[in-house]
Amino acid sequence: METVYGKQAEIGAEICKQVSNLKTDSASRKNQQYIKEHQDRLEDYRTRFLNNHEKLLEAGVTKNKYFKIKYYDQVLKTYIEGKTLLEEYGRNLKRGKAPKVKEIQIRKQRIEELLQEYEQDLQEDEELQVGLKEHMEKINTLVIEATVNEELDVLDNGEVERINQLRRKVRETLKKIRPGMQRPDSVQRRDGVTLPQVKIPVYEGRYETWRTFHDLFTKVIHGNDQLSNSEKMQYLKTQVRGEANRMIQHLHISEANYEVAWNMLKERYENPRMILFKLIDRILLAQEVKESSARALKSLHDTLHECLEAIGGLGTDTEAWSPLIARISIKKWDNETRRLYENHIGDSREIPTYKSTQTFIQRRFQTFELLESEKRQEKQGGFGRKTRISCVICNGDHGVAYCREFQELSIRNRNRIIREKRWCVICLAH
Repeated sequence: METVYGKQAEIGAEICKQVSNLKTDSASRKNQQYIKEHQDRLEDYRTRFLNNHEKLLEAGVTKNKYFKIKYYDQVLKTYIEGKTLLEEYGRNLKRGKAPKVKEIQIRKQRIEELLQEYEQDLQEDEELQVGLKEHMEKINTLVIEATVNEELDVLDNGEVERINQLRRKVRETLKKIRPGMQRPDSVQRRDGVTLPQVKIPVYEGRYETWRTFHDLFTKVIHGNDQLSNSEKMQYLKTQVRGEANRMIQHLHISEANYEVAWNMLKERYENPRMILFKLIDRILLAQEVKESSARALKSLHDTLHECLEAIGGLGTDTEAWSPLIARISIKKWDNETRRLYENHIGDSREIPTYKSTQTFIQRRFQTFELLESEKRQEKQGGFGRKTRISCVICNGDHGVAYCREFQELSIRNRNRIIREKRWCVICLAH
């Protein structure tokens, strides 16, 4: 492992050196070839660094100074910084060159003019709905362009705050006058019926829950053009906890920091291999059913179902896993459930499938739920009241399983009645 630690130190030093050079190299050198070479080199370093890090994680040696000082996180932040710089250089090349001071001053003046028009529209109710959104989009465009190019430094703090305050004010006004404009986490159908708000789960840094969080956050927040990057950053910070929060807590809420924070989280948790391993571990370490109950059986059933669905979502075909998962499931059952299952399959020598075992324990926990529901109803019926058991075959004071008339029927007739009544064969065995 010491060799791996040494390699990590070397790669980390190379990444830091390259990012430092990106900041100090003259602008004349930063052509398309320069950007491509540095991007390729940086990605190569990142891949090697990540592979070595995963080897250390799999080895389980976490007492080394490497983990104590969170060396991986430090280097990853530097890598993200370098990647962001190269992307910015590429955008500047496409634009031809960075805006000059005169261009910045013109843009600043245009923003101020639009702000004045905005204030007039806010005071004139008759023209409000006509000009409000158009001005809003213009200001958003100019402010975003200025932010991306780090041009807001030309404006003093009071002007920047004034822009942000007015944008918030306009957004609130638009919500009031236009029913169609909803919160970023709400959904509206085309026929005008407002659906319940989409609840984004709080992400705590677990690999197996990353995909759910990523997809919902991307749909509701990241891809929402009505939100500025500062607002997206605010939402992101409120939706992460634990390790994920610690990764980005040093980044202040700003337009520029949002992409950095989002990319940092993706770099850490967008790891199909680790996600797959975590899901398989959940299957293998699923809690055993010590004693039959609806809760315990349902928990096992749902854990297996959720994990296999998530693995399938990674693009892995789990069809061939069926007998293996079935065996893992059976090994976690209590003795009584196993006994009933063996009675259920009889002399069959067919290979059990995941679907058949899931169906069996589902019927079993549903039976428990039915019995528990009946017990609650009996308790609610009053103190001391006895529930009369009535046989549906002969109307006697006993259950069907103890009915002599039912037992004297031929097997064919008994099976016919069971199918017609849709009774559970397992329950009748009791």
